[in-house]
Amino acid sequence: MPVFVVGHVYDLPGLIDVGIFAVIVGTLTIITGSLEAGIAFHIVNNVFAFGLGVLAGADLNATSAPTVEVVMSIAAPIVFGIMVVLDHRRRGGSAFRRGGPTDREPMRPRRGRPETA
Repeated sequence: MPVFVVGHVYDLPGLIDVGIFAVIVGTLTIITGSLEAGIAFHIVNNVFAFGLGVLAGADLNATSAPTVEVVMSIAAPIVFGIMVVLDHRRRGGSAFRRGGPTDREPMRPRRGRPETA
């Protein structure tokens, strides 16, 4: 998390926001057992931030923001993270994945497809 936060230049509330975002993305990575949810979350977050910034005429290089914007910026990732975790569990994902790729069952070939070497 500290490396992710250091890569952003904001005032203290902005850095707290980025830190919370980093914790949520890291937690999603642990819970889902892959980087895809965290990467997608970061992309969606940036697209919304820039898109809304352009539509609202905001300064995209600002290093501080009003308190209401910071609170919303903290609340939105928390809600989205909860939605991802609930969807992951609904689809049958485990609560936590421990271990690396060597701990997982190897992929089995599908029926009707020849194996390639």
